[in-house]
Amino acid sequence: MEHGSTTIVAPEQPITEQSNPLSTNIDVASPTEIASILYACDKEIFNGWMDSQGLNDKLVHEKMYNIARKISQVMKEQNGSVVISGCGTSGRLAYLTTKTFNRYLKSCGRTECFQYLIAGGDRALFRSVELAEDDPVAGALELKKVTESKTAVVFIGVTCGLSAPYVAGQLDYCLSRLDKFTPVLIGFNKRHQARNVAIEKWDKTFLQIAQEM
Repeated sequence: MEHGSTTIVAPEQPITEQSNPLSTNIDVASPTEIASILYACDKEIFNGWMDSQGLNDKLVHEKMYNIARKISQVMKEQNGSVVISGCGTSGRLAYLTTKTFNRYLKSCGRTECFQYLIAGGDRALFRSVELAEDDPVAGALELKKVTESKTAVVFIGVTCGLSAPYVAGQLDYCLSRLDKFTPVLIGFNKRHQARNVAIEKWDKTFLQIAQEM
């Protein structure tokens, strides 16, 4: 956009805050059309959205392989652990994922080593806990508590918009203890789109953590 002789460049909007052209008319679509629209949107998770990578992308496969290999190494440790953490729906998915993996390990006669964390604690599995995701200090303390007795930890922080302070605090805790932790960040936005606003009770932004990752 130009203003006089000055060109003003609008900041890039994060992916999670953009509308999807495929679903523009979903409010007036028939039930069958709605199902088709949602199916087409789901396919973008695998094939990529616009210029973004999807789960079928070779580079994503390489990252997933490296993470899986590290998890395999940690699982062989006597006191190894894999912690998956998130807020709201992300935390509920962490709960479901860890319970599923632990059930499988138990059926194989192996030690259950997956743990979950959700902002607001277990009550947040059933209802929203306001403001819990905005506390990076609480996030770090909760991670410290569940991993104090562990010798090696893979921490997977899930935040769709790369914005949850609760997860940012946990990642920061890991980054200062890389002899013990392998931090992993999962989200839909690109790294440079991570939230770059001041966080209460803290001296960093999520963008700074994402860049350090």
